[in-house]
Amino acid sequence: MQRIRHSGALLATILATAVAVAPARRAMHTRALRVSGGANATSLAPEAKAGLLDGGGGGSLATRLFGVIRKTVRMTLRLLGFGKDGGDEDTAPATKKKVAAKKKRRSPARASPAQRQAQRISRELTDFVENPPDGCKVSVGKNLNVWIVTMTGAEGTIFAGEKYKLRVSFPADYPTSPPSCYFLEPTPRHPHVYTNGDICLNLLGNGWRPTITVAQLSLSILSMLSSAKTKGIPQDNAVHAASAPGKPQEGWMYHDDSC
Repeated sequence: MQRIRHSGALLATILATAVAVAPARRAMHTRALRVSGGANATSLAPEAKAGLLDGGGGGSLATRLFGVIRKTVRMTLRLLGFGKDGGDEDTAPATKKKVAAKKKRRSPARASPAQRQAQRISRELTDFVENPPDGCKVSVGKNLNVWIVTMTGAEGTIFAGEKYKLRVSFPADYPTSPPSCYFLEPTPRHPHVYTNGDICLNLLGNGWRPTITVAQLSLSILSMLSSAKTKGIPQDNAVHAASAPGKPQEGWMYHDDSC
């Protein structure tokens, strides 16, 4: 910008000088016509033609000065970024590269699915630690994709004061799919909790929505424990107990009489 201001001032000075020199140039032109035979002559005298057209190679001082001004104006226009036709074809390639580099820096690359997932999990963890649900506490080791949520039974319930640990891990397509979630031993004796730790809860299956967070899920599980009137195990526990916990709950039936 500083360079452009200086160039503009230089151009203004040159134009002012050109205006001042113009009368002298016209006088020179008139004398040349007289030498060659008047205003109706078809050609200029050789010495006048050389002085008017060579841009400073010969002729009077005024003629040479005008030629210098003409060349300087062209150089100034190029300095300002204009080509022969007023365009920008003479712009330096280095300048174009700098502009392209700036645009590239201003347009950050879009995050990959894995990066977006990591950002989502990190935000959830921060929110959970700073604003934990009542009766829940989270701890995470080196692997940020595996959480341990410690739950404490609410006062006034059959699980009051009892502590249980919930293992939460995130699949590759989280939050499109729900996290893997099950109780570690010892598991609570609840009609919706199998002895292998699996939890019969539709939020872990067809009731899952990507907007649900682990904090909300933990609160729902603790609420499920708190609502129980008696302790017991699911009716089909014998069939399910031998399987590994935490598998996707595809095809599960979420009814009180079938869990």
